[in-house]
Amino acid sequence: MNNNNVQNILKEDLCIGCGICSAICPRNAIEMVIDKKSGLFVPQINKSKCIGCKKCLLSCSSFFSEAEKMACSGKKDDFIGDFLNLYKGFSLDTRIRLDSSSGGIVTSVLIFALENKMVDGAIVTKMDEKNPLMTKTFIAENKEDIIKASQSKYCPVNFDETLKKVMNSNKRYAFVGLPCHIRGIKKAELVNNKLKGKIVLHIGLFCDHMVNFIGTETLLEKFKLKKCHIEKLEYRFWNGKKSGMKIDLKNKQSFFIPSEKYWGCLFELYFFTPKKCIVCDDFTSEYADISCGDAWIKNSIKEKKYI
Repeated sequence: MNNNNVQNILKEDLCIGCGICSAICPRNAIEMVIDKKSGLFVPQINKSKCIGCKKCLLSCSSFFSEAEKMACSGKKDDFIGDFLNLYKGFSLDTRIRLDSSSGGIVTSVLIFALENKMVDGAIVTKMDEKNPLMTKTFIAENKEDIIKASQSKYCPVNFDETLKKVMNSNKRYAFVGLPCHIRGIKKAELVNNKLKGKIVLHIGLFCDHMVNFIGTETLLEKFKLKKCHIEKLEYRFWNGKKSGMKIDLKNKQSFFIPSEKYWGCLFELYFFTPKKCIVCDDFTSEYADISCGDAWIKNSIKEKKYI
């Protein structure tokens, strides 16, 4: 492996910390750690273990390779990219719709795929119960676990350990991730035999940009909330009237911060955004089998069932 290429990706802040490189490394030469300066997961490379196979580099969403030709050849739109068809819809299960983002489509599709034996499990993300400001990827194998992974998470995600479990399994899985995650997974499937054929359904989420962990910490400081007092954090909670962040404290108190109090005035300003997001050209997750996002169109904006 050309370590200079890898180091350039890290030096230029183009790593988004997905952990795919660490998962597929045949020598376990890469470890994902949290970088306090960037507020992201970053790979630490043990050069003494590296055998120069380049699999980590070829699976990186920030590195161009032949895998970049994977997009479908359907209809073409200058803004949304390649696609086959567009649909607007929402989950008919009221619980799922109200407790999810984007109408609960992803949650419902995963449950349908699982209950109809299309997949044995789904690789999804939730907030860690033991560390409520940290994301945790896991394999959901039943309806309730899938529901636990609903809602948006405006912070970094690391798939490292979960993908290792997938590669050591003979089951079929669905995978849910951002455009960069989907791109990395699709590329990794081309260079790692253990991953080929394991993920049979790729569901991509629309994404404008990621927010690092420092962004959330800054928001908490703004509202004078200490990390050690937090029991549970939901980035996108529907309180019956509007969407916002819900924070449950260990003393049983709860705080609700409307989205306009933190998104447009803080998260959307790119102060806490990885550089890779700024140069990303894949808003709609073109490499996914199915892409899902809010229906920010006329007659849908005020309806919770679509957003």
